[in-house]
Amino acid sequence: MIVSRAGGEPLLACIESFARFEDDGFEVIVAECAEPTTPATIRAHFPSVRVLHFAESRTIPDLRAAGLLAARGAIVAVTSDRCRGQDGWLRAVQSSHERPVGAVGGAIENAVTNRILDWAVFFCEYGRYMLPLSSEATSDLPGHNVAYTRTALDAIRDLLSPACWDPLWHKRLEERGLTLAREPSMLVSLHKRSSLSAFIAERYDYSRSFAGQRVAGRPWLIRFIRAATTPLLPPILLVRLVRQILPKRRHRRELAFSMPYLALFALVWAAGECVGYVAGPGTNAHHID
Repeated sequence: MIVSRAGGEPLLACIESFARFEDDGFEVIVAECAEPTTPATIRAHFPSVRVLHFAESRTIPDLRAAGLLAARGAIVAVTSDRCRGQDGWLRAVQSSHERPVGAVGGAIENAVTNRILDWAVFFCEYGRYMLPLSSEATSDLPGHNVAYTRTALDAIRDLLSPACWDPLWHKRLEERGLTLAREPSMLVSLHKRSSLSAFIAERYDYSRSFAGQRVAGRPWLIRFIRAATTPLLPPILLVRLVRQILPKRRHRRELAFSMPYLALFALVWAAGECVGYVAGPGTNAHHID
């Protein structure tokens, strides 16, 4: 299942990379709120793709939830229009669910490598998922490359309406005793290019939205304590990121040159969390593509 708020050529390229896996047991669903002409464009190129079009703006969590609720398969994989499925992806999804798991997250490789800013954006969001990736049990799964069993979807059904961000889904699954794991051969490439201002806005919007959802319904004391500790977050986030990426022994030069950007992104994330804990998620999720 592919989610898209922007549509256009990136969405068509994404569909093409996954539609080649189609067989009797694999269905491609696109949940999108792009241009009114998007469904017709998709059907003209990919007649067998199932399109869920929303005329009004929907958030990424809303689109994911709509696709998951509409899916009929025993296993439902989720990605976005910025990703491209690599060789062996479907086989990896199928084989990884032969073990007793509730959800499996795959690997993500950076496909936009011309600028240090693009590397910084990738490291910030997905660097910990790049190869090599162990097949360890973990609740930290990438929202752009993850597959759920029907049992897992049933366990998070109440989190899909209204929809919240996927880390909260994964926390619920772990609490319910379901195993979450990673599968390195379940590989996608990420095609994301951002301006500095656009990514700063995106980090703030996401962190505020996520933090607000995280403490929804919690006592004000808990929210205040979390907000008061957010100044400690930037160094913690930076150290954690470096410790996750350095052992991979890849792209260390790019990581070193990315550090000023990464420090800025960590500050912005902390600011967003602080506001989210105090003022709630707001409508910031509607700004994230």
